[in-house]
Amino acid sequence: LEKEIARARTQGWYFASEELELGACGIAAPIRDASGRAVAALNISTNLGRHTEKAFVKRFRPLLLELAGKLSGSFS
Repeated sequence: LEKEIARARTQGWYFASEELELGACGIAAPIRDASGRAVAALNISTNLGRHTEKAFVKRFRPLLLELAGKLSGSFS
């Protein structure tokens, strides 16, 4: 678990697949305050019947990171 948390911190987002339910996966990114501290997270999830893991990450990660960045910028 510590390795996975470190990886998420390093890459700035995290992908989880079938950890809670078969076929369910999601991507999360932190929302940060003005000091850079994570204060919330933004998540998008789907069922693997709709997308492959690779296609899901490729399509939605850029959008998720963009929105998380915009929301982070709204904190002063």
